[in-house]
Amino acid sequence: MKKYGILFTLLIGISAVFITAQFWACSEDDDDDEYFPPPHPPIEIIIEFYSVNGEYSLPADNSSTLELEAKVTDQHGNPYSLVRIEFSTDLGTLTPTSATTDNQGLARTVLQAGCFPGGGCVTAYTIGRLAYLQINYYGDSPEIKIEIQAENNASAGTYSPVHIKAWLNCSGVPATDFSLDFSSESGCFVDGCNPRLSTTTGVIETDWIPSFRLAEDQEWYDYNQILSNVIRVNLVQNDIAIEDIFAFAELYLYPVHIDLGFSDYSGLGNTFCFWVHPFGYDGTGFYPLTGIPFNFHASCTQGTVWFDEDQNDSGTCVHWTGDQGQIDIIVTMDYSGPGDCCEDRPDLIHWERHIRLTIDYQYWTAELL
Repeated sequence: MKKYGILFTLLIGISAVFITAQFWACSEDDDDDEYFPPPHPPIEIIIEFYSVNGEYSLPADNSSTLELEAKVTDQHGNPYSLVRIEFSTDLGTLTPTSATTDNQGLARTVLQAGCFPGGGCVTAYTIGRLAYLQINYYGDSPEIKIEIQAENNASAGTYSPVHIKAWLNCSGVPATDFSLDFSSESGCFVDGCNPRLSTTTGVIETDWIPSFRLAEDQEWYDYNQILSNVIRVNLVQNDIAIEDIFAFAELYLYPVHIDLGFSDYSGLGNTFCFWVHPFGYDGTGFYPLTGIPFNFHASCTQGTVWFDEDQNDSGTCVHWTGDQGQIDIIVTMDYSGPGDCCEDRPDLIHWERHIRLTIDYQYWTAELL
């Protein structure tokens, strides 16, 4: 057993006190010759990254794959196991995105091509070391196709859903796994305001519900009038909507018409009745709409005025006292209907019409302003 001695000298006054501390270290012999091993040389981490089959090109068909392998060794070629490798790419997808090296220092991932032709970069990273591969994707730009059913007889009054189908072709090959963003100028999708939908079966289906829309001139008999709405679909890649890859379709809607009128333009007495009838049109004929709220307000220059208590969307009657002056009737509607779900795009429709009654000794005349 070796002994190591350390000598401490303490001077106290004029006397010297010698203290020896002994430390014991394990060795195979009691040789008094001390041995200090040389320092270890620095270890260098080396990472290699390559395609298993030697190919570095893929068709941009959203399905073709390429197996990639990373190898971690020291400077002498000795493999390192249990080293975590992080994989990433700017085009396509990787499965898995991280792996641990085996006893041979190897970790693998599979690159699946995306839809976009061009050059892509795949990286492997570990312990401050980075390796990368350049992958060439060849083919045509992606193409979105959409089909809209019943696009020529959609009605803004029935809120009947319009069915939409969407497909994606990558270099002419139908894709099975993709995501699309849907948007519209008005109305609402059953999946939300501007939903992002995904599929693994090759087709995305959703329904769009028209919003409440009035004829622009507000004449109920102008049934030839139609309104347009654009449905837009954008491709999503790596959770980002690609603005340049899109498809759109224009829907033509038959608007809602409101008929406000009265049968008599003049008469005797102190009662005046009128109607307000909302109508929808489906391309073949009109149909009545119910449940649309109308508000009635009246003011007079003489006497008092009031409405029947059973005011509804079929109209009402107004009564008054006095035998001179004017009565102004205002009928309004503020309505959006069930086809609107976007808080940042409210589709509230305001409609307003005025009727003026001129009264002269119980003889009245009505005018629609």
